[in-house]
Amino acid sequence: LLKELSTQAWGWHWLETFLQDVRYAGRKTRQNKAFTAVAVLTLALGIGANSVVFSFVDSVSMRPLPVRDPAGLVRLFSTDANSLQGSMSYPDLRDVSAQAKDSIELTGAERRGSLLKLADRTQELMTQVASGNYFTLLGVNAQNGRVFTQTDSAAAGAPVVVMSHNLWQREFNSDPSVVGRTLRLSGRAFILLGVAPKGFHGTDLLIDTDIWMPVSSWDASSGGEHEDRGFRGFDVFGRLRPGVELRQAGAAIELAGRRLEKEYPATNAKRGVALTMNSAPQTRQFGYLPQILLALVSLVLLIACANVANLLLARSEARGREIGVRLSLGCSRARLVRQFLVESAVLALLGAAASLALTAWVIRYLPRVMQSLDPMVRTEFPLDGRLLTYTFAAAISTVFLFGLAPAWHSTRADLSLASRSGGKRPRCKWFSFPNGLVSAQIALSIFLLSVAGLLGRALIRMTQTDLGFERRNVLVLDLISAHDGAKRSELNEILLERLRGLPDVRHVSLASRAPFEGHGGGWSDRVIVPGYSLPPGVPNLQIRMAAVGTEYFSLLGIRLLSGRAFDNRDVAAGQPVAIINKTMARRFFGGTTAVDRLFRVGAPGQAHDVRIVGVVNDSRIGRIDEKPEPYFFRPYEQIGGGDMTLMVETLGPPLQRLNKVRKTIYDVDSSVTDTEVTTLENLVQSALGVQRLLAIVVGILALLGLTLAAVGLYGVVSYSVVRRTREMGVRMALGAQSSAVIGVILRKALLLASVGCVAGLTLSLAVTRLLQGSLYGVSPQDPATLLAVVVIMTAVCMLASYVPARRAVRIDPITALREG
Repeated sequence: LLKELSTQAWGWHWLETFLQDVRYAGRKTRQNKAFTAVAVLTLALGIGANSVVFSFVDSVSMRPLPVRDPAGLVRLFSTDANSLQGSMSYPDLRDVSAQAKDSIELTGAERRGSLLKLADRTQELMTQVASGNYFTLLGVNAQNGRVFTQTDSAAAGAPVVVMSHNLWQREFNSDPSVVGRTLRLSGRAFILLGVAPKGFHGTDLLIDTDIWMPVSSWDASSGGEHEDRGFRGFDVFGRLRPGVELRQAGAAIELAGRRLEKEYPATNAKRGVALTMNSAPQTRQFGYLPQILLALVSLVLLIACANVANLLLARSEARGREIGVRLSLGCSRARLVRQFLVESAVLALLGAAASLALTAWVIRYLPRVMQSLDPMVRTEFPLDGRLLTYTFAAAISTVFLFGLAPAWHSTRADLSLASRSGGKRPRCKWFSFPNGLVSAQIALSIFLLSVAGLLGRALIRMTQTDLGFERRNVLVLDLISAHDGAKRSELNEILLERLRGLPDVRHVSLASRAPFEGHGGGWSDRVIVPGYSLPPGVPNLQIRMAAVGTEYFSLLGIRLLSGRAFDNRDVAAGQPVAIINKTMARRFFGGTTAVDRLFRVGAPGQAHDVRIVGVVNDSRIGRIDEKPEPYFFRPYEQIGGGDMTLMVETLGPPLQRLNKVRKTIYDVDSSVTDTEVTTLENLVQSALGVQRLLAIVVGILALLGLTLAAVGLYGVVSYSVVRRTREMGVRMALGAQSSAVIGVILRKALLLASVGCVAGLTLSLAVTRLLQGSLYGVSPQDPATLLAVVVIMTAVCMLASYVPARRAVRIDPITALREG
């Protein structure tokens, strides 16, 4: 007693008792190897799934930008009457920056593509065209050489660029002497000023930028696209001046926006500028997908925790005599709860360690998955301190999620347990705490299955959608040629004739861009339709378009509704003509025929009349779920430009004909380089990338949740059967049939499943409507999906209950009575 009292007086007595609890928990873990294995595996799946999803979410939407004081960055958005529109035009950025310079410093950048000419090939690069103060404002210095500044942006000398660290390693073997050399980008000479530091990829968390250049280096000519206020492509960042609050800077920005609206009504009518913090930059590619996945995967963790809680409750029942003896000897309930929580913490840490191994294995393959969805996505998923911290936090939270309730429930004062040989508690009601946990697991699994089913059906609908064109057996090559003008047109004509003469080739066409190839399937141009009045507040009419060859519509199987297709008459020197789609004909030309009607195309001062020679059926251009909108086509020979996509329809698998097509191209023009080779089918499948990713990931989570719920129900039913062994022995000894005993168990299991299904369906009906934007052609309350989910869950629950019930009735009644 004196030793105990002196120990309690010692200030570190809590540490000694904690270490005692840890040692005791370790012994229990080693003694119950089967229990430990099941609990650790369950927690590893739950925590691991959350860690993998967190790694994705953190990399695409949460990780701070690798710049100086990322929390101090603010974002500028162009707004209209409805919402934030995001990007701004460069002239608007320049004017706003000048008018609000006393409150805030602004910079901006837009994403572009360029071609780097190397010794043996041409490499396509991701380029950011930025304001001259881009690096200075972000606080990023060069690893080698220097970054460009405002002085370089305003200089009239040779254009300059800065290279990314990854490109420097990938293409130049980290050679420091490359700084100061001349690079050939898209046919122009640029001086390389420096190499950006490792880890800096620009202001987009997903895109690994290869080259940065100031605006003057990209578009030095007056009247270029960077002088067009209607061309809004710049993402704008800023930093507040010292002593200026966000509210003050916002007022200055709003005033600058009103000035723009007043001075440039043609492009800025009913438009403004808004200022927001940039503490958690979001990506446009995935929208709310990261947040949805993080919310859904947390449900899997809850299901796993409920499973482990039921295992702990079952083990505490077996330890009833031990608990009763401790309580009768004066042990406090709080002391027992603390010991049980330490045991739960040991399990949680073991589960976290196993989950890290699982997470490390999965995130190795995530970059490949992301690039399969979008080749320009080159994000990394490191196993760093942020992920380790999240995993540890998830493990600690599981201690309270699955450990506290069983610990509190198991230590209820019942001193009579100490005198019972088996330590068994009196029979409890069917809807006890463990059964409630099982019903909650089933409800969460029903919700996950409902979401997965709805997303799966939406994906199937999207794959079955009529796109308005044929996508099979079409080879797509993006080409770049050293020639232009008449020489290029001549070589293109020879190339098309040679390709048409190849065996297994049906149609060949050039185009500025293939459907679903990016950039919305085309570019927008200003259009004036005689007799059509613009809606109030709309400064000009922008309609998307593409330049296509003579066989384009035949190759894609797009039906010609009236007029004619392009032919040899539509040359560069011929009358400007166009073919419009059905929606454009209906919207702007009423019920009359649109053929031979005129409309004007081009910016003010450059607009010209174009005659409509045909109307074609609507087809999807950039997205599968897009609604029909006006679209028009121009002859490739009349538009041309730098974009050149070759489309070849073959009689068999197109990639098997790639070598013959390439040889023909190089025989005609050895200067041609194909920067990207794919098929039209692959382009369409890539458009389904985000939807497919969401459906697959949620499907995996739903399957994991269903498995855990089934295991949980199996455990509860098995434990219930063990506790009722004497009762079943009496029933069978009195003549009860095996089927009747099994029926009793299955009915009670069905009751648990029914409660869980009702709760899960209620949750699904209330929440799935938030997914309406991702459910193409499917109602959030789709009865077929919900019915299928209920049937699947009921069948799994019955199977999970039947196995222990069947095993129970095989016990000899005499043995059951003796053991009971």
